[in-house]
Amino acid sequence: MEYHSTRRFAWERDKTGSDPQRLGAGHPYTWILIVYNAAYWIPMLLPWTSLMSYREGNVGLVILVGFRAAANLYRNNCMTLERAEVFPLRIP
Repeated sequence: MEYHSTRRFAWERDKTGSDPQRLGAGHPYTWILIVYNAAYWIPMLLPWTSLMSYREGNVGLVILVGFRAAANLYRNNCMTLERAEVFPLRIP
């Protein structure tokens, strides 16, 4: 899935000849991206520390992976290059 978007966006960059605007570290979308990607590891790490059961960790991971897959499908198939680069729910 991610390979498809990388190829598509690379093709669009070559076709248009422009590089889209990237957000700096102080932008709120950047912090959303960091928290979004850090939250992905919570259901994998907490069962090892006994703060969460393995069942709860698996259920949480399935929910997060499903949400991330839906967000990636939306980004890859419905957004333009400019909007996709600043979309906060992406996998860098």
